[in-house]
Amino acid sequence: MVLLDAAGLITVFGAPSTTSQQAMWNAMFDSINKSGGAACQKLVPDFQTDDEFNPSSAQNACLAFVQHRDFAVMGGFLPQSPDTCMLQNHIPVFEEIELSSADVQRYYPYYFSGDGSIQVVYRNWAYAARQLNMFNPAQGFKKLGIFYRDCQPEVNAAMLADLQAVGVSGGAVDRADLGCPSAFASPSVIEQAVVKFKSDGVTTATIDNDLQDVQNITKQSQSQGFRPQWTIPDQGTVATTGNPSFSPDPNNFNNALAITPEQYGANNMPGFKESPTDVQCDQIMTSHGQPGALASPDQFAGAVCNLAWMFVAAVNHAPNVAQDQLAAGLQRAGSIPFAFPYGPNSFSAPGTTWGGQFWRPVTYHTSCHCWQTDNPNFQPSF
Repeated sequence: MVLLDAAGLITVFGAPSTTSQQAMWNAMFDSINKSGGAACQKLVPDFQTDDEFNPSSAQNACLAFVQHRDFAVMGGFLPQSPDTCMLQNHIPVFEEIELSSADVQRYYPYYFSGDGSIQVVYRNWAYAARQLNMFNPAQGFKKLGIFYRDCQPEVNAAMLADLQAVGVSGGAVDRADLGCPSAFASPSVIEQAVVKFKSDGVTTATIDNDLQDVQNITKQSQSQGFRPQWTIPDQGTVATTGNPSFSPDPNNFNNALAITPEQYGANNMPGFKESPTDVQCDQIMTSHGQPGALASPDQFAGAVCNLAWMFVAAVNHAPNVAQDQLAAGLQRAGSIPFAFPYGPNSFSAPGTTWGGQFWRPVTYHTSCHCWQTDNPNFQPSF
């Protein structure tokens, strides 16, 4: 298990301390082992800490996993560091956040995520945004501005291809490259991008492959008098901007539309009730003195439950208990009930090692400084 150092960038995202993270993982492993383990094998955790501000930290943690001959790693190093070291050593990695489908294919059958594929999220966003009139000139659309990080060029290219497929290309697209910083983008780079978009007549804006800079981008936009209609493919933006310490400028971001594969937004609606799977996760955590799925910081407990259940399902359904057979086991499992915050999933298609095959729209409201669902029903991917 990778423990994210809460003294680093992850503090901004609202994640629990490393001590709390470890306690949540221990609670989950204790529950699984008391229920028979995975394929009748007891799960034994090996905890390594990743400090996002120390470039050598992830490498050292990976070398420890390799030396200890760990069967799989849960948590991963994204988004600050790649999982390459573990994957090259054929150690399956179960990530908490979305993966590039190019990386999934490159490292198949060892790369997993309960959350989703970035390219699938982008495609769903482009088609859903068009369906919801985000790119309709009759609704005020003239030009889309894209703030992007260039760390994963194949991801940037996927967004442009999806936009072209829905009729948004050429002069209707403006882009600003924020580079590939290890933490936050330079304030001067963000300022220049905002000035450019305002001067170029951008009416609608989005963010491509950048979790960290939403707050700074929207605050700079507001200070410059640049107030676009925001529409976001949710790569974790809904979760991070829902955290008070990382919230966007409320006036600039009001009525922002996100297309998400996750359950965020429903919890801010009147009459919200936890699902049976949420309750199951809550009971595991609270019986070990930890907060439940929704009560935990960054809903971390829910992610812990989901990744552990996903791993156990893959092992239990695998043709045999081997690292290169987990993908086949997951596909045999088909679908796994997930707790908040992950949405519904379907792993049955060949090569599928990620969740998030469904989407729904959510809108950010200044009145509550929160996201709310526009339609409670998830739709299948386009």
